[in-house]
Amino acid sequence: MSSIIYAGVGGTGPWDDGKYLGENGPDTFVKKLAIQWPYGCGTSYHRGPGVEGIGTNSTIVARVVDDVMTLKGKMTDCKGVVLCGHSRGGAAVVVAARRLMMLGVSVDAMVLLDPVNWTPSAESHFIPSNVKNVIKPMRSGFTLSRPAWGNCGSVWNPITTSCAWDHFFGTHAAIGGQVWQEANEKGFIHEYAELFPTRVTLAQDTAARTAVWNYFYPKLKKICDSLVQAPSTVSPPVTGRPVGGAIPISNGQKYTVVSGDSLSLISGRYWNDVLLWPILYDANKPVVGPDPNKIHPGQKLTVPSIAGYSQSQLNEARARGRNWR
Repeated sequence: MSSIIYAGVGGTGPWDDGKYLGENGPDTFVKKLAIQWPYGCGTSYHRGPGVEGIGTNSTIVARVVDDVMTLKGKMTDCKGVVLCGHSRGGAAVVVAARRLMMLGVSVDAMVLLDPVNWTPSAESHFIPSNVKNVIKPMRSGFTLSRPAWGNCGSVWNPITTSCAWDHFFGTHAAIGGQVWQEANEKGFIHEYAELFPTRVTLAQDTAARTAVWNYFYPKLKKICDSLVQAPSTVSPPVTGRPVGGAIPISNGQKYTVVSGDSLSLISGRYWNDVLLWPILYDANKPVVGPDPNKIHPGQKLTVPSIAGYSQSQLNEARARGRNWR
């Protein structure tokens, strides 16, 4: 059976999973697509970054990339890859697409539901050239919804990437499929932590949610239908083993960190496996410090060889990389 891989990342929420599911339930668009995906069983869903941090969570990005690569390795007739994200989950899938580009994987469609990011890195603002189609519904500035939040995924190459985008009169939450349930005494929605209420009523928010779905889903379905009808191609299985010759253990290769780098990206570049980043971290703790998510341009890292690692040791490293918070 022909399959199209779907990987989605929800919006920001509390780290408490029970509370998060209450805010990002099955009716939100990213989750809904994962549950109802009609193009085979190749689906992946991850909750979005927590409100406690302000940046796109590099661990979530690594999980998305690992899921896509694992699913591609298992499928005999994979017709394409679709990524979807809301809010900072949208920023996460943009970064994940860049990691996939480093691994030679195309993204046939990317749905960005009002994508935002607060990190200083420009990486989530540039949609990489391996992304063929982008569908990007956004909140209108006239709503005064999350007025300090700009949108990312705002730059792309029109030669390689086709982008359809539009604005809707709904809150940031509604663009992702979740509508507010209460308004202030004047009938307008007042979002958490904002000083002033929006200009959106409950009825307008519900209408915006419906309009967003009716805007992006037919476009996504058209892309996916065309992929399924295309002639099959056979992709080699992904083993997770390093590409090329092993790096000598006695004198590990040196790498200088550049802007936009992460340990997972460097691991994917050298070992073709983004989840092996804990091995890189263990070898460079004196340089990186206590937080593996914080590496800086100019730092010089040692890339050890993984040729001497057993399969169980590699799996243990992957588990650490997958479960890190």
